[in-house]
Amino acid sequence: MERGALTPYEEKLTTRLKEILQLCRDVRAVFCCTNSGLPIASVGRGIDASLETLVSAMSAAIHRTAERLAYPKGTFEVTIIQASEGGLVLRERNTILLSALVKPHANLGLVLLALDSSLEKIVSLIDTEDLE
Repeated sequence: MERGALTPYEEKLTTRLKEILQLCRDVRAVFCCTNSGLPIASVGRGIDASLETLVSAMSAAIHRTAERLAYPKGTFEVTIIQASEGGLVLRERNTILLSALVKPHANLGLVLLALDSSLEKIVSLIDTEDLE
């Protein structure tokens, strides 16, 4: 789902996203976007690149809805949507949202572990890039 030549920054970011696919075979694709739905990067197995904008926007909308539902009950943690053909797992740190499209019956614990591990690195990378 990459688009032509990448800058060194984009390469580092894409490498972090590919780590998720390597850590967890249940993940079909990973989309990194802002919590307002602007796409940053994506990688995937057999996923059309044109989905990046759509998945990013829908992920942000789903995430905001879940946050509103969680607000009176406490701090929002994770959004998981399961369907017969797969699912969607959303995690957020700062203003960065990771969306993982997963296979049916995915090991969600492993998916969350992979997302959390990479999300910390991605947030660090983006924060560092913003300072330069």
